[in-house]
Amino acid sequence: MEKNIVKTKYLNLFLFSGNETATTASFNLIAVFFMLMMTDSLILSGVIAGVIFAVSRVLDAFTDPLIGTLIDKTISRFGRYRPYIVLGSLILNTGILMLFGGFVRFANDTWMYVWIVFWYVFYIIGYTFQSACTRSAQTILTNDKFQRPLLGALLASFSYIFYGVFLITSVVYVKSFDGGFSNPIGYRNLAFIVISVNLVLTVLAVIGLKDDDKREKYLKLSKPEKVTWKSMLVLIKHNTPLRALMVAAGTNKLAQLITATSMAYFFTYTVGNIDLQPVVAAWGLGFGILGVLIGMVVAQVFGRKKSFMLGTYLGLFFPIIIIVTHPFTLQLQWLLIGCLVAIIFSTALASANVLPLIADVADYEFHVNKQYIPSIVGTTFSLIDKLMSSLSGVILAFVLWAIAYVPDMPPTSSAFWAFFAMVIIIPALGHVASIIAFKYYPLNKEYYNKMIESSDE
Repeated sequence: MEKNIVKTKYLNLFLFSGNETATTASFNLIAVFFMLMMTDSLILSGVIAGVIFAVSRVLDAFTDPLIGTLIDKTISRFGRYRPYIVLGSLILNTGILMLFGGFVRFANDTWMYVWIVFWYVFYIIGYTFQSACTRSAQTILTNDKFQRPLLGALLASFSYIFYGVFLITSVVYVKSFDGGFSNPIGYRNLAFIVISVNLVLTVLAVIGLKDDDKREKYLKLSKPEKVTWKSMLVLIKHNTPLRALMVAAGTNKLAQLITATSMAYFFTYTVGNIDLQPVVAAWGLGFGILGVLIGMVVAQVFGRKKSFMLGTYLGLFFPIIIIVTHPFTLQLQWLLIGCLVAIIFSTALASANVLPLIADVADYEFHVNKQYIPSIVGTTFSLIDKLMSSLSGVILAFVLWAIAYVPDMPPTSSAFWAFFAMVIIIPALGHVASIIAFKYYPLNKEYYNKMIESSDE
């Protein structure tokens, strides 16, 4: 089996793992502040903002396989992935600057919506280029039973560190300006920070791929045929692990996105204390990293499937505690904080395995059908993932409409229950769906080891 094991330098794993944070940094900015910027700063309709968020992700989803095909067909002197990481970074950062820079503000709302839609679509094209490389380049770096979980842990850890620091500081920072969420300067400054993080981590990721992303590696692998929507459907139909992972990880992602987009509203109208958000985020940062590390160790010992399932079961357990105990009084505040931090821990444990699982599915496709198409597999996964996650914007838009939300509105009973459902109940249902779907995921530790052992490569 040793002859079929692919390994790279540990330094390369470390450098490349920053590519995930390079893209998720901008995604965090979008998830936390896009709706707030639209409703409180630009004074636009929350319903239309939610629709824009959802429709843009749907359009983005259908461009994913096309981008994946383009990447998998590329064999350049600079390798396959490095050119698209750089291109994606440039497009992504331009889009973020145009969205959150506040440099253009039309008096006519229609033109403002057009501006937002154009640059949001522009941004997600760059996001897809760069993030697709995170998923697929894993396959050329390692398939080792210790290195691949380690890479997954590194990818997730850096993202959680940034996300935790971002949540701890960003809301307080934006609110510190005169006018709070209505002042565009806070959003602009955050955009510059996110862009800087992306540029630094992009350079490091390119350096990390230098030894392995080489032209000669791809010349000996099977070249994919032209991919159509029909061939994508065939891929989904015949790749059982891909179907199970798309549903399981997609519902988990939907739960995470709904929580992220609703968090500021949740602490304002359900918890009744926005100052608790940075407290939960601070504790969540440490426990999120702990969850990633435990997820890595469990994956190395018992396999990635069991590690993902453990995090998902825990992610269901703690929301149930909140639903049963309803800990929103001052006396039970400790229990609320503990459960919310535990949810972050559980989510980290599960999500630390998602990117390595995508690489496993790409290995399965090569093993069964002799097609080395990791970018197509990854972006096909993204298509369903983004279609499902696009529902978060629709759901939040509907909720804002249902409670007749306006900026700085006083607390109401309808707002309390609306955001309670968004952050606690709906994510719990998402975890139930993930558990059911992953029962059909066949790539446990034993199956994967046999698959690698029998590989012809």
